[in-house]
Amino acid sequence: MRSRRLAAYVLAVDVLALMALILLPARAIQGQWGTLLLLVVLAIVAGIRPVRIPGLRHEVTASHPFIFLALATVGPLAACLVALASVVGAAVGRGRKLPLTLHFVFNLGAVVLSTTAGVGALHVAGGRPGQAVTAMILPLAAATAAYFTVNSGLVASAIAIDKRKNAITVWRQSFLWMAAPFATGLTLAIAMLAAMEMGTLWILVLSLPPCWVLLLYYRAHANTSLARH
Repeated sequence: MRSRRLAAYVLAVDVLALMALILLPARAIQGQWGTLLLLVVLAIVAGIRPVRIPGLRHEVTASHPFIFLALATVGPLAACLVALASVVGAAVGRGRKLPLTLHFVFNLGAVVLSTTAGVGALHVAGGRPGQAVTAMILPLAAATAAYFTVNSGLVASAIAIDKRKNAITVWRQSFLWMAAPFATGLTLAIAMLAAMEMGTLWILVLSLPPCWVLLLYYRAHANTSLARH
């Protein structure tokens, strides 16, 4: 029964994600394919070293700054494509084959829904792709908060179904600590947005070392959690 409930939950998430992808406008990408390709590559690179959280069937990556940057520069559909690329990067990291598992399929749907929530929050806060950096700070903060809330909530609910636990308890114990690195990712996305005014390739110099620091933070937390268990 539990596996059926989990499968039904994953199916619902993926159906909603597919509907979101279909409804998102694609025309904004026109003329910005180079930027989109670069962000996809960076998201994959940042995602190929996922950190597994002890006690959970869940891995975290440092790809979220590139999702927010894609949202701020190219648009909603581009942000979803970058998010999907980060999941693929995490899945094939360390030389693994692409796993067509329930977990992988769920992650694809979850990042699309989370990014869509971020898109909605950005627009409600008055943000539009291509605006000046100063005008995008508050909207990007709203997008980050929405993305984190929805993504962590979806994952916590899946874990709660799988382990027969309370979703709020799972979220509080396993995901609340991630608010700090997501805030750091927001700061990095804003810095990269400012750097793009000097040239897109500056993103490479600016972004990869801080993303590595985020991964070290994740790893340190994972090791601490493992020691407690």
